[in-house]
Amino acid sequence: MCLTVTHLDGLVLARSAFHHSANYRSAMLFGTARLVTGDEEKLARLKAMTEKPPS
Repeated sequence: MCLTVTHLDGLVLARSAFHHSANYRSAMLFGTARLVTGDEEKLARLKAMTEKPPS
């Protein structure tokens, strides 16, 4: 599985349409997907994704 996210910081406009650009940040994550069943397991996985500090 591949997940990509792009965050648009701003558009840079110029006098000519050929010189417009955008400032952005992006991330791409690769992994293996599997089905998560059961409310306790779902809550544990959600907590692990949202509360783990970046490495």
